[in-house]
Amino acid sequence: MDPHAPYYPKPEALQEMESELDSSAARRLNSFWAREGLSSRRLLNSQRSVECLYDAGVRWADRQIGRLANRLVELNLWGQCALAVTADHGEEFLDHGGKFHPPINLHEELIRVPLLMRVPGYPQNLNVKHPIGLIDLAPTLLDALDVPAPASFRGRSCWEKLKNNEAWDWPVLTESVCGCTNPFHLETRFAPRLLSVRKGEYKLVMNFATGSDELFELTSDPGELNPLPLGAASAMRKQFLEYAKKHVTESLKSRDVNLRFATQVRQLRAEWGQTLAMPN
Repeated sequence: MDPHAPYYPKPEALQEMESELDSSAARRLNSFWAREGLSSRRLLNSQRSVECLYDAGVRWADRQIGRLANRLVELNLWGQCALAVTADHGEEFLDHGGKFHPPINLHEELIRVPLLMRVPGYPQNLNVKHPIGLIDLAPTLLDALDVPAPASFRGRSCWEKLKNNEAWDWPVLTESVCGCTNPFHLETRFAPRLLSVRKGEYKLVMNFATGSDELFELTSDPGELNPLPLGAASAMRKQFLEYAKKHVTESLKSRDVNLRFATQVRQLRAEWGQTLAMPN
């Protein structure tokens, strides 16, 4: 959680970066950055400093990963370990006028996260450019360890492709419930979904609330500022819409009735507990 809002990195990390920021500046910057109602123009003057705090958090996390790896070397276990480092989301610093990571868009700064993998006995320092979904990470790691993935896993292994430095041809899908910051909040849990489909350098983003979609070509428009006109790349758009339709259909079919029932029971128990605890 070091590279995460609120941004309070270790002083040692700021010193290593030769930053003049200290704990007092961090308190002031976090208070200002978290204020509601400020325009991007007013926030812009503090953007670089806030990014520095975030980068220092990343640097400190890197340091701890290094400590872990070095200790495994000291214990003579490094040659027996597969290691993966990733994250659950990115962070926006006014890229599209926003901040933090609200579930109201699926731009690259929020959904593109690092993935570092190291498996003993296989080529290192490969820079794989093909996107991989986090849903595929667990089966990929299990495959690397020669352990069968459970049949309930919906992801697929990329291990054979990674070993041979080959591309894979399936799309990467990312989705969220629009505006739902906490799945335990019943009032926002069932909002329309946001869904993106990425394959190669094309990415289609669909908003089920508005019925709109935007297609981006990320090589020429990495900042996702200029969606392609509706008539452009029509074959690609059609293919991506088919991917999305298949995904939505399969996700509805694969819902676990028992798990959903158990969740509803827990919700009712919590509501009844609150009702019984209320004074007359």
